[in-house]
Amino acid sequence: GTLHDMTAHALIRKLELESWCGLEAPAAAVTWTHDAIREFFDSDGAVLGHSAATMEGERPHSPTRLSHVEFHKVRELSMPGERYGLLFPHTSEQLQSFGAAWLTEAFHTAGTLPSEIQVSKLVSLKTCPGGGAAAKLFVSVEYSEHSPELHTELFVKIPVKDPQQKYLVACVLDQNSPEILVNRALASQLPFHSPKYYFGDLSIETTNFILITEKIMYGEEADICVAGEHQTVTIEPAYDKFRDYVVPRVAEHYFCLVAALARMAGWHRCGRLGEVDRFFNTGRSVNEHWLVGTTAATVETKFGLFADFVGNTAHRLFPPGVRCPQFLSDLKTQMLHIAEHTGSVLEYLYQDPDYVALAHPNLNIDNAYFWCSGSGALECGLLDWGGCHIKSLPEAMSWAVFAADPAMWSEHGERLVQAFVDNFYAHGGAMLDLSLIHI
Repeated sequence: GTLHDMTAHALIRKLELESWCGLEAPAAAVTWTHDAIREFFDSDGAVLGHSAATMEGERPHSPTRLSHVEFHKVRELSMPGERYGLLFPHTSEQLQSFGAAWLTEAFHTAGTLPSEIQVSKLVSLKTCPGGGAAAKLFVSVEYSEHSPELHTELFVKIPVKDPQQKYLVACVLDQNSPEILVNRALASQLPFHSPKYYFGDLSIETTNFILITEKIMYGEEADICVAGEHQTVTIEPAYDKFRDYVVPRVAEHYFCLVAALARMAGWHRCGRLGEVDRFFNTGRSVNEHWLVGTTAATVETKFGLFADFVGNTAHRLFPPGVRCPQFLSDLKTQMLHIAEHTGSVLEYLYQDPDYVALAHPNLNIDNAYFWCSGSGALECGLLDWGGCHIKSLPEAMSWAVFAADPAMWSEHGERLVQAFVDNFYAHGGAMLDLSLIHI
């Protein structure tokens, strides 16, 4: 498609407004096609501090679809990782035992630690609370030499211990491999800050994995590098979804999230992220797998649990209009109708490639971290890429705001969708029809 008569000046001005950098705009107006934008990034785009992502050495994603019987035979085994061929720890006890020597070998193999520097000591290992898709650890290390580019406070993800949850995350939801791939191959090239990657690998045979990145220092001063520019900023405290009442200037945070989501999607659509499509599943195939077996019977069973929760267990949390039997009956009728036509819904969501892009799969406020730039503008970095895939953009937008406070959405929802459309267009995507993407 064509980016409807966008001038070079307008494009560069939009980039300036997104706090990238100052470029002198040419006087002549041009029409920017997707190919023209790609050429712009391949030449002058280096000024922005980003280069095209490389997938060299990576393999196209192959979901792990073990049966329950197969999974329970292998879930505790230790086998070499698919990418680097190293045996890796996948429990906290193993990581403590493997220690600094393994961390040194792993970081050297991944190319994230200079060959002349070693991890000299694993100082501490603590469990990080929260989250259900992975076990999380805070790890402190020391290096043989000081370097401002190396983090001594690290964040580690490994499989959850509960077998049922581990099977769900690895074999049904297929969360782990895409997250490792994003951190390993894409994160440093995305149009927003991401935690520095140190090591990540997974065994297809066992579903076990490990991912090591820098630890985001919530509530503390930190050095942030965006587009090649280092800033010393104070990271805001970590926020939980569904608790917007503790977030200051909450609407501003959602505008920040939506802009980041759209920038990445735009870069993907115009080719800025390179040839990544064959490495990630599409949301259509992902959703088809998730929704296998969604029949009238399963809806009846799950809705019965939901209605009991709303009407009895937690009835004080819901207004009378939601507890009302007529409302619940109408809702169940709609759910049964959607279950019957799931295939048609997915076909519609993915029929127009302009409305489909690689996107964060679950960009709630707890999957980002925020700070104010020197100019006072709120900025964010993104994390937690479990299950990342090529999504329908209305679906991606929905996943970014479903946990928002209803009052905030009621007041700002239309402008948030417009902000997504504008940012997507400004960063290489097509001009979307607002009426089609509105939730």
